[in-house]
Amino acid sequence: MLLLSDTAQCPTCLHVLDAERAAAFPIERQAAAMPPSRGEVACPACGEMVRRGLVRCWSCGSFMREEIAEVYEKLQETAPGYEF
Repeated sequence: MLLLSDTAQCPTCLHVLDAERAAAFPIERQAAAMPPSRGEVACPACGEMVRRGLVRCWSCGSFMREEIAEVYEKLQETAPGYEF
């Protein structure tokens, strides 16, 4: 499985990569354990069906959850010129 560099917790096995960020955005075990055919949701930006638990849409790159997008924007304001 390929994970983005800003992934805090694996949506499949729930392995924690960054404990601080994972605590802020916990993944529900039930959603992660669902089979791919039933564990898909529509991207709020483009409508593409993506696996539940993804941080960003694989098709358009938009954040799947508004609160994550807000945190990302705040990080960008705090550290201009640094790519998270």
